[in-house]
Amino acid sequence: MPNLAAFHLHQTAESLLICYLLVRSGYRPKTHNLEQLLKDIISYDARFQEVFPRHTEEENRLFTLLKRAYVDARYDKGYSITNTEISLLNEKIDILHTSVETATVELIASLAE
Repeated sequence: MPNLAAFHLHQTAESLLICYLLVRSGYRPKTHNLEQLLKDIISYDARFQEVFPRHTEEENRLFTLLKRAYVDARYDKGYSITNTEISLLNEKIDILHTSVETATVELIASLAE
């Protein structure tokens, strides 16, 4: 069920991005647009640029698959994602998780000082 896995990867990425923005700004954006959420985070912390780099056509394609997964993986019969692509995106989500955790812990520590 790769399409369902893609949807859940999108949900995980969205939750992680929103978590950081909520801790950083006290605001929870009302969007599912990963590109916008990532742009908002990068405005606070440039380290997040390297989580989903889009320097190559392949990097762009994978990020687009993840972005589209919120709607298309459930409703568009033409949406297709392979197990290999799921694995590659899962690695990116792991990096995002670690990055959000690190940045959030650092931010909370700085506020506690």
